[in-house]
Amino acid sequence: YLVLELAHNGELQRYLKNKSVTVTEEEVAYIMHQIVEGLLYLHSHNILHRDMTLANLLLTKEMRIKIADFGLATQLKRPDEKHMTMCGTPNYISPEVATRSSHGLETDVWGLGCMLYTLLVGRPPFDSDAVKSTLTRVVMAEYQVPSGISNEAKDLIDSLLKKNPTERILLHEILAHPFMKKHRNYKQKSYGNLKGLMDSGLGTMSSHNSWIKNSFSNRRRSRSEDRQIFKGRNKVSSLISSENDFLSEQRLCRSSQSTNLPKIAYQELSKTKLDFFGRPLGKIQSSLVQGSSSNTSNILSVSPLRSDRLQPTRHKTKNAVLSILDNGEVCVELVKAKTGRTERVIEVCRISRDGLRIAIYKPEGRGIPVSESPPPVLKNGADSIHSYENLPEVHWKKYIYAARFVSLVRAKTPKVTLYTQVAKCTLMENSPDPDFEAVFYS
Repeated sequence: YLVLELAHNGELQRYLKNKSVTVTEEEVAYIMHQIVEGLLYLHSHNILHRDMTLANLLLTKEMRIKIADFGLATQLKRPDEKHMTMCGTPNYISPEVATRSSHGLETDVWGLGCMLYTLLVGRPPFDSDAVKSTLTRVVMAEYQVPSGISNEAKDLIDSLLKKNPTERILLHEILAHPFMKKHRNYKQKSYGNLKGLMDSGLGTMSSHNSWIKNSFSNRRRSRSEDRQIFKGRNKVSSLISSENDFLSEQRLCRSSQSTNLPKIAYQELSKTKLDFFGRPLGKIQSSLVQGSSSNTSNILSVSPLRSDRLQPTRHKTKNAVLSILDNGEVCVELVKAKTGRTERVIEVCRISRDGLRIAIYKPEGRGIPVSESPPPVLKNGADSIHSYENLPEVHWKKYIYAARFVSLVRAKTPKVTLYTQVAKCTLMENSPDPDFEAVFYS
């Protein structure tokens, strides 16, 4: 038996939904303050939660937040230890977890960002109609903050939802952020002014074997009854709940490290093929998140590319079009043309600016004509998403091609320019051994 402290008001998401109340920024800051304090305690003991969602926050009789559901939690031997397990709730999962890269305590900080966004906006930042498209948005960190949110809140969201874990705000720095300090003097009332908020993070992917799945099915978590799609800010619509919905909530876990759990193959989310909204879904491609069975680093002949500080550019070669986009992403468009016909893009490889996340997708049909910008990701998401660590060999040439293109651009991009009496001297971006160029005046 497990004997736990009683949380009289149950899950926070369910409490807010049942009370039909509205969330103000002051109350969101009050909630976030308690969550951060709880995480600080967990991280001080090297405990990684890995499933920080509004569904896993309980509310006591005194309206205090309690972090619950440690089914995916693990205790690290040291703070910088990394794991490779693919688990979590799609709308709250971090890019490094979604691509089955090595991840650590920073993944809980990402979850905080998703919760903050959901509390303020009324829906998760990467919400979509299917798991595949949601994970694609997560990996590419594609989200927009609507108007009506304060600049301080937007800045904190941006600091929490950095694609690169090393760039995210540190947990202990959150309490000192202007958004938190702005509402520091807010006094708890009774959440009586909160309205219509709910977590639409939906199902959790995890559980490692059948007996754990059975234990969850007996438990029948209330979040399977609370599914909703958000339309507009803080407004509830279209509640979806049925007995079959719970099938899509069975936990799925993939691990490539030695743990106390058995290694299992990638499985479909449910036999009935429902997505996390409980709606019928086509076959879930096992290629969505792929990787080798072991943690192999530096498998490529090039280091992870970096496109930071590089200006957008586009270059056409015989068989491909290479681009650096406004957001720093590097894009490789594979081109094919038959004699007398227009060149068409048949496959696209998009790489994050830090070189650690890769999305592969093919345009619909037989491809689309080459244009001034890369084809967008399909509505239903990328065909597959990977990390630098587990990129399949079939895609290595694309990555190496992109890395060489970035290196060439760096070698021609000025980093420091000095004008002397006799010449213009330029140091290029291709460190650690940068090119140097001197143009002497005539």
